[in-house]
Amino acid sequence: MNGQTFSTRARNTAVWGITGLGFALPMPTAWTNIMLLLVLAGWVACGKWQDKGRAIRQAPAAIAAFAFIALVLVGLLYGTGSHGGHYLTKYASLLILPLVLSLQLDANERWRALDAFCAAMTITLALSILIWLQWLPASLFNGSSADNPIVFKLHITHGFFMVLAAFLLGVRAQQFKTERAKYWLLVVISGLMLINALFMVKGRTGQVVLALLLIYLFHLRFPRYGLLIGALCAGLLSASAYTVSPAFKERADLALAETARWNTTRGDPTSSIGVRLDYYATTLSIIKQHPLIGVGTKGFADAYEKQVEGTKLPPSNNPHNQYLLVTAQYGLLGLGMLLALYGACFYQARQQSVHFAILGSGILLAYAAGNLFNSFMLDFAERVFFVWGLGIVLSQQALRPAKP
Repeated sequence: MNGQTFSTRARNTAVWGITGLGFALPMPTAWTNIMLLLVLAGWVACGKWQDKGRAIRQAPAAIAAFAFIALVLVGLLYGTGSHGGHYLTKYASLLILPLVLSLQLDANERWRALDAFCAAMTITLALSILIWLQWLPASLFNGSSADNPIVFKLHITHGFFMVLAAFLLGVRAQQFKTERAKYWLLVVISGLMLINALFMVKGRTGQVVLALLLIYLFHLRFPRYGLLIGALCAGLLSASAYTVSPAFKERADLALAETARWNTTRGDPTSSIGVRLDYYATTLSIIKQHPLIGVGTKGFADAYEKQVEGTKLPPSNNPHNQYLLVTAQYGLLGLGMLLALYGACFYQARQQSVHFAILGSGILLAYAAGNLFNSFMLDFAERVFFVWGLGIVLSQQALRPAKP
């Protein structure tokens, strides 16, 4: 009895740690690390290894995560370089996904964790608006300014998380259609988050993801013409932002100008888009030389340095495109494994109740798009949110009974 009581308390500790992790993710990094330790301690202490193992075996997303980690480990056996540990520790975050899945969260536990993230983002939103209105000194937050009012994270993460929180709240609001006050409160906060990401903060990744999620939601609402309606709405919203928001217009014009000049300005460190195009072109050259199995887990940085040798391009260990990075490291096999991970998560999302199915598919869509412009598996907050968020929305399984 005491063992059962201890096990239950340990599991509750892990589950509350998952809730705390949701609140900590948009906050300073140290908070997230503390919550991760709490989750791990509770998970280990609660035992029930047979139940956990069965839950993991029945979860396609967990199996795909383990398969990708196995590929990373095999990739340590070939290629040259000294950065294997760097990438291994980043990719190892995928293990959080089966850990969360194995806890078998119920609906209340899942919503509580997602609500905690949205609460933290609401605080972030309020602070960001105060900075934008110049009612709060931007100097309180590193890199913030009235024309780019970021708070705890850099502009890419701030904008991306703000759009994800708006999406989560928009779906959450549908549960309160009969409670008009709660419904409209969530809708208004969600709308303000979209305004913050689109009109206030200079985060192009979040703005692209916003457009895609908008199209996705219209498709769900109007299956026949939703894609067209959503695309038109996204276009009108972008045109409005370009007209009304100086920050949006500046970033859009700069992106177009830098793209047009790239062929004549390669290696220019002042060109944000140019630098990314340099990354992409160089990484594609590496992939062409090692198309099947890549350069290994530890080989990318060395291969990149050799590729830019004799040019004015600087070395790099991050091409800011997750698909190119994985393909350069593990070849077409690696790209297939990454897409298989997404596919397994999408398949499992489709097995959930309607709201969690929408959330799972939306999170996957956001990351599928965001990874075109970033290597989110290398970025701390983004990679932890990926496995935390999917672990939550996919966690409840209809377990088959164990064989006698």
